[in-house]
Amino acid sequence: MGWFHGFKLHVIINDKGEILNFTISQANLDHRTPLKKKSFLNKVFAKFIANRQKLE
Repeated sequence: MGWFHGFKLHVIINDKGEILNFTISQANLDHRTPLKKKSFLNKVFAKFIANRQKLE
């Protein structure tokens, strides 16, 4: 077996489909981790709409 190093791309887009900001994180981190960074959210002045995940 080989090793796999995965990454996640988190993107914030506006209603026109334009990219406002993006960040890349490791695959083993929680999906909500980028939301804790203020630099990732500094260009957003609206509501956040995202998937809701069931936590077990």
